[in-house]
Amino acid sequence: MDEGNMDPGKGIDIKIGITEDCMMNCRYCPQKHRDLQFSKELVGPLVAFLKGTGKPIKIDFFGGEPLLNYGIIRHIVERCKSQNVPIENFELITNGVLADREKIDYMAQNRFKLQFSIDGPEEVHLSNRRSNLTGINSHRKVMNVISYMRSRGYPYSVYAVFHRNTVHRLDDSMD
Repeated sequence: MDEGNMDPGKGIDIKIGITEDCMMNCRYCPQKHRDLQFSKELVGPLVAFLKGTGKPIKIDFFGGEPLLNYGIIRHIVERCKSQNVPIENFELITNGVLADREKIDYMAQNRFKLQFSIDGPEEVHLSNRRSNLTGINSHRKVMNVISYMRSRGYPYSVYAVFHRNTVHRLDDSMD
């Protein structure tokens, strides 16, 4: 539990490792790409614990790529709603490849703060990120998702990674 982001005694910030798997092979990522996922059987005890705290909750879903386990994310959200868990908001960091309008709309309606990992202009981004999905340009995909979010007025943020081979492109990446 990480309570460092909230005032002591006012709330709880929970980080849920929803999956360790990912469809990308990013040059810098230490993720092991194991097929370990948060399971449906764990949702009941998690929600019971959260409800029992009586405090506002922030839930941060991370991975691997969290949207690989989107069904469980939705299940957690719906169980929290049905049990009246005092959720302040949900957070999710994603590479955006599996995001679509249905998922984006659902998350926006359920107080998600979405953060997209994109490593600058297309050339820089693609030099860092190799997709395991044939024919997918992850930069174009995430830029299309961001464009949709802008058109709907949904808030989002960007998470960019720079390293020794790409730091010289910082100026190009801030558009």
